[in-house]
Amino acid sequence: SSGKAARSARTSLTLILESLVKMVAPVLSFTSEEIWGVYRTELKGRAKESVHLEDFPSIPDGFFAGVDAAAIEKKWDRLLASKEPVKKALESLRNKKIIGDGLEAKVTVGSSNAETVSFLKENLKNLPMLYIVSQVDIDSPGEIADPTLTEGEFTVKAVKADGAKCVRCWNWSAKVGADASHPELCDRCVEA
Repeated sequence: SSGKAARSARTSLTLILESLVKMVAPVLSFTSEEIWGVYRTELKGRAKESVHLEDFPSIPDGFFAGVDAAAIEKKWDRLLASKEPVKKALESLRNKKIIGDGLEAKVTVGSSNAETVSFLKENLKNLPMLYIVSQVDIDSPGEIADPTLTEGEFTVKAVKADGAKCVRCWNWSAKVGADASHPELCDRCVEA
């Protein structure tokens, strides 16, 4: 796909690959040289003939221009703190053989801190990928009936996800089959 998200992902993966190959070259000399030989064709002349002639990676100038790294780190620390109780709730479902993997689950997360509930709602679109589940809802703990787990400020309810499994992305969605021309796909995969 040529959308902004796809281009961004390809750029990130290219930077990661290039840096990783350069960093492992002193230890895995032959393997890194083979990878570089394939990779050079993708760089269209920007790369030197051998990975061993390249400089070690550095952060490109302006890469973090206008970015508040401390704020991003704080945000992700908060998001990751909410992931731990979700992992424990999912493990409980796995032990009861209700789900096999996280993508079969739907979680509802609540916090005794109203500001945390608001923060999670602001970041709702990232939570399914972070928690590795198909569906996420955010609610106040008092509204979550029969919680699976309460830990610290978080209350989590984990259940089997709604809908059916998409054959392309393996996420569960109530919208699988909504498009008659692609009856086994969710709406996101139909769009892709």
